[in-house]
Amino acid sequence: MKKWLLGDVRTAPREGCVWNMIASVINASEAVVILMIATRTVGVEMSGVLTIAFTVANLMMCLGKYGVRNYQVTDVRNEFSFADYQHSRIITMAIMFAGTLSYLGYAMLKSQYSISKVAIVFLVTCIYGIEAYEDVYLAGLQHDKRLDIGTKMFSVRWFATLVIWGIGLIFTKSALWSTLVAAICDALFMVWLIRVAKEGIEDRNNKVSDKKDVFGILKKCLPLCITSFTAIYLPNAAKYAIDQCLGDAEQAYYGFVAMPVFVIDILSFIIFQPMLLSMSQDWNDNRFGDLKKRIRRLCGLILAISCAVLIGGFVLGIPLLSLLYGVDLSSYKMEMMVLLFGGAALGYIGLFISILTIMRRQKYLMTIYIIISLVALVTMNIFVTKYGMMGAAGWNSGLLIVLGVLLGFGCLHYMRRQKVLVRTTSDDSGTEE
Repeated sequence: MKKWLLGDVRTAPREGCVWNMIASVINASEAVVILMIATRTVGVEMSGVLTIAFTVANLMMCLGKYGVRNYQVTDVRNEFSFADYQHSRIITMAIMFAGTLSYLGYAMLKSQYSISKVAIVFLVTCIYGIEAYEDVYLAGLQHDKRLDIGTKMFSVRWFATLVIWGIGLIFTKSALWSTLVAAICDALFMVWLIRVAKEGIEDRNNKVSDKKDVFGILKKCLPLCITSFTAIYLPNAAKYAIDQCLGDAEQAYYGFVAMPVFVIDILSFIIFQPMLLSMSQDWNDNRFGDLKKRIRRLCGLILAISCAVLIGGFVLGIPLLSLLYGVDLSSYKMEMMVLLFGGAALGYIGLFISILTIMRRQKYLMTIYIIISLVALVTMNIFVTKYGMMGAAGWNSGLLIVLGVLLGFGCLHYMRRQKVLVRTTSDDSGTEE
């Protein structure tokens, strides 16, 4: 296992791309696999509970990861050591679980959640907390051009967890007990894999972290944390509104038809994630022509993926989803197509976030996301109450499209500004000479 996990440095770039694709597919299918089994073993309503559990867990994981991943990977000047990133992650994990307990306490006080629902949501959040801690190692490995090791770790851990979780649902017929067993096994796999992979991390744990640098990471990445938090909240804002205004069964049906939305986002991530380091080097070396070519190519690929998913969704979406989840979803075709347009926006949003992070424009990202999130927070319940699931789908997609346009304009603006700045600096240097 150690030999396979550490691999060969010579083939690392190629293996990194392949395993990044595998890891992304697994990442996209986590909830799909569990909900597919859950609808057949514990019923639609319990599937709704698991749907909101995945939604809350993903949101809280943003606090655990704190938006540091892209910053750490693109830290080409080694501003901070791995030990600094590692110790900052312990602090953000504490923030993550404080946020989780606060959310669940609030839900119980409003009598929305039963003890069983609280326990399931907490356990699923624990599983995603494990991913949040592991992520600091994955980012460090990618920074050192060993994306292959990190993606293998992620794939092995999640594949084993999904198998155990699924078997637990089948044999126990209990969402609570199967999730508990899955969480315990997930933690054990993480400890084992990190221990094996440490040999591929050069002297990382021998470096002493600086308290000043640890809090420096937290300060610099706070806008990214807020951005990533709202970035997860926005596509799922409708689910929180459904949780408050409708019921667990409606939550399940919405989750089923919303599943293809994230296909575009995940496929886009597979394409541009391995290019992050190259794009950051282009930016730092002022190679704007090369960077623009990469961005144009990526935008074209995202458009092609979006068109393919929209056409495939219209023709095969509902029959496949109905077969996958074992329920009739034929009355929700329009909601699914509306959601897919929001999914196309998500692909571009993910790319633009990465570009703006490379540009170190965290404050712009944060500002735009806060504004759109506040609009969603204030208005989403109104649309869901008045128009039901169509209101949720339409308003959610509309907000994502507006967000994508604003982030795209931001990328163009800051690139043009940087080009002018570099040109002015060069001219001044030439005059002095």
